Amino acid sequence: MVIFGARLTNIFPIEINARAKMIDKLCKDVFYMLKTQKEAHTSFPRNQPAGLALDQIRDALMPQFTIQKRHEIWKDVCEAVRQNVSVREMPVVIGGEDFLCWEWIGWGVLDSAEVRAV
Repeated sequence: MVIFGARLTNIFPIEINARAKMIDKLCKDVFYMLKTQKEAHTSFPRNQPAGLALDQIRDALMPQFTIQKRHEIWKDVCEAVRQNVSVREMPVVIGGEDFLCWEWIGWGVLDSAEVRAV
């Protein structure tokens, strides 16, 4: 019984660490997507929206997960992204449907620096 308990305590931190690394990578991917979208909007404001819908970002970054797993992980990603002051969240109507969108509002040094989740 003690051996079984020891194995669980050894495995559990690895799973938490792997999940934290995945959340961090997904946040960095979100920031990259938002910065790229901002650049596209700046170059072609009539053709490119300033922000991206959260649902579309989630589905683009995590197609390999089940819907339930996507929602579990995405909740943590959203919490981290919302803590970054260079990201604005706003409701937007796209094709007649309401979506929450994120827009990169960072500028200058913030755009050239490596962006990290808080």
